[in-house]
Amino acid sequence: MSEGQSEKDRIHWLFHAIGGERLNSRQLYVLLCWMFIVLVGGVYVPWRAVVTQGDTVTSIPHGYALIFWPPNVPSGAMGQGLEVDVTRLVLEFFVLSSTAVVLIHRWKTERQKESRGKG
Repeated sequence: MSEGQSEKDRIHWLFHAIGGERLNSRQLYVLLCWMFIVLVGGVYVPWRAVVTQGDTVTSIPHGYALIFWPPNVPSGAMGQGLEVDVTRLVLEFFVLSSTAVVLIHRWKTERQKESRGKG
């Protein structure tokens, strides 16, 4: 790639290099939004509190906080700890990625549809 290429051209080139068509502006917007939201979602994650009461271990959603700066655990809480709620995080990324794929596919131009049908 030449040095004069814009960021938009680099993203088009990357997508084309992995076997895709050149993106139109709506598809590119969806892809950029998806990348931004995944980045933010990977830094601002869901947490859950794990509480032990006797033989019972309970997991309670504890909101969202920065991964570098977890939410506070109430002082004096016995058997309580915090962990990233991986299940919710994976579910968020799955729903977000599925939506992005559907939108990118739905907003194909006629030329993209024709070129895909020929190959």
